[in-house]
Amino acid sequence: MRVMVLGAYGMIGSAVLARLHRDGHAVVGVGRSPGRAPAFSVRGLDGG
Repeated sequence: MRVMVLGAYGMIGSAVLARLHRDGHAVVGVGRSPGRAPAFSVRGLDGG
């Protein structure tokens, strides 16, 4: 499933983001503090 997590770099959002990624979902994280973003690899990019 493709999922966008808003507030992905906060306490709850980061846990949700990590869990969805670990479960194999295609995840996009959006947040105000990109310096706190977890390090995930990019497997693909959809420009459309």
